[in-house]
Order: sequence, then structure tokens, then C-alpha cells
Amino acid sequence: MASTSIANISNILKTLWPQDRVFNEVYLDHPFLMRLPKATNFTGDSLYLAVRYGDGQGRSVSFSAAQAAASAPKYARFNLTRSKNYQVYQIDGEAIEAARSDEGALVRTLDDEIRGSLNNITKDLAVNVFRGRSGNIGAISSAGPSAGPPATITLSNPADVNRITANTTTATATTTTRPQPVR
Repeated sequence: MASTSIANISNILKTLWPQDRVFNEVYLDHPFLMRLPKATNFTGDSLYLAVRYGDGQGRSVSFSAAQAAASAPKYARFNLTRSKNYQVYQIDGEAIEAARSDEGALVRTLDDEIRGSLNNITKDLAVNVFRGRSGNIGAISSAGPSAGPPATITLSNPADVNRITANTTTATATTTTRPQPVR
């Protein structure tokens, strides 16, 4: 006598999705960028900002040593210019309709695309605060075979890993000028 097996009942078994949302493992926090004041009234093609980065010296427990150490404060100025930075996403109408509610999908695709796009450009801005407009997101100390994707790379600074996510389009360069992206 044959017993019932998984193979016999595969057409009636359910695929379970125990979670009600997709876990977002993308780095979302950019605390330093969030603390920076933002100018929303920038007009013209450039703007100079002057900063004081060093106090004048001339302090000591002895008066003569304080006089000998006296120096002027340190100032610098930065010329801020306009630059462009684009973030786009593509989604078709059927995908929006199919995943517009919790009943139909774990993620509302349109909302998720918008949030992801905003996070991606915010991440780029946060990196560029420290790296300038070159687009440099890290330095490679070694790379594995380049026979094709996926390539394995080792970063010179392991902390740079939070600047790279799945599907990041990168370009390599020997300088910090902005190279053309390569897929």
C-alpha cells in the first residue's frame, strides 16, 4: 500500500511568509550629514565661506614662554560651487498596482522605490561631505580575478564598506578625478 508523501500533495501545500514586512538592511543613518546646517537660499554660481580652524597661541604658565609662543589665529576659505547629482528609479504601472497594498505584497513598491532613492542619494551626499566631488567611495588594496562578476575586492580601509551596497556601479581610477561609471 502506497503512503501519501510530499510529492503527492505538493499542489496543495502553501508557501508561508511569516513576516509582514521586508527587513531593510541598508545603512540608513547619516548622523553627521543630518546635523549639518543646510543653506536653502544659494543663488549665483559660487559662494565663499571663511572658517577659523586654529586659535592664536600664546599661552603658558610662564609669561616669557607665553610671549615666545604667541601666534596669529588660522583662517581658511572655501569656494563652494554648484554641482549636479542625479538619482533616478524606474517602475512600471503594473508593478505599482500589484504591490500597492499589504495584502498583495510585503513591500509597497512605489513607496519603497522612493525611500530607497532618497536614501541612496543621501548616502552619496554623506560620503561626499568627507570625500569631495570626486565620487571616490573607497580604495582597493587588492582584487580577485576579473574574469567576470562577481569580483572580490579588499578595501584599503574596511570602514569604507558602508559606502558600497549590492548593485553599486563603480569605476576604477588611479586618481581622485571623477571617472565615467562602468557596469
